[in-house]
Amino acid sequence: MTTKMLLTVVILFILTEVPHGILLFLSGDFIDIITLLNDGLNFAIYCTMSSKFRKTFKKLFCV
Repeated sequence: MTTKMLLTVVILFILTEVPHGILLFLSGDFIDIITLLNDGLNFAIYCTMSSKFRKTFKKLFCV
């Protein structure tokens, strides 16, 4: 399960960050939006695929 999660995160990172290098000379706002999208999707992936992450998150933020 951890391997699938890490593979998903790495593929998502590659899909969102490779265009970052290509679009470096374009609008900085667009690049920031892509990076924020990647961060949000990574959080969603961790929440849905890792019960240990969910438990730790609840312990830290849901008193």
